[in-house]
Amino acid sequence: MELKTAIELLEKHNQWRRGDDTIDMADPELLGMAIDLVLNQVKNYVAGEELKQKISVIVSNTTLSGNEKRDQLLDLYGLRNRQPNK
Repeated sequence: MELKTAIELLEKHNQWRRGDDTIDMADPELLGMAIDLVLNQVKNYVAGEELKQKISVIVSNTTLSGNEKRDQLLDLYGLRNRQPNK
C-alpha cells in the first residue's frame, strides 16, 4: 500500500467513524495495514528529527575540538572503534 493511499483510507475511515453515512466502513485488514504504514512513517520521521537534533548539538558545540566532534559523531552512529571489513 502506498502512503498516500493509506492516508486517504484513514481520512475516509475517520469520516465514517464520525457519522458520515455516505461512507462505508473500511475493511479491517486494510485499515490495520494503513495504520501500520502511517505509524512506521511517523516513527521514522521522529527518529530522523531526533538524530538531526543530536548532530546539531554536537556540531554547534564550540567547546569541542574537531577531533572530539568527529568522535562524538562516530559514537552517535556506532562507528568508532569498529574493525574494518576484511
